[in-house]
Amino acid sequence: MDPSSVVAALLDFPGVFSTQKITQNCADMAWDISQLDLEHGVWETTFYDEANLLFLRHSGELIKLLNYD
Repeated sequence: MDPSSVVAALLDFPGVFSTQKITQNCADMAWDISQLDLEHGVWETTFYDEANLLFLRHSGELIKLLNYD
């Protein structure tokens, strides 16, 4: 519900200094770069074939464990 709190936690983990304004700016920039697509399995249609094979090679087991296949 609050993306800036997630960004704050991500920045806090490695000890990166941040303020509310910094975390909100980061959350806004992340949204501008890659808007969330909440449709289940949409990654399969947005990857080209070579990228899909590479992704499955590296993350195939996790995809199966999370029941995304």
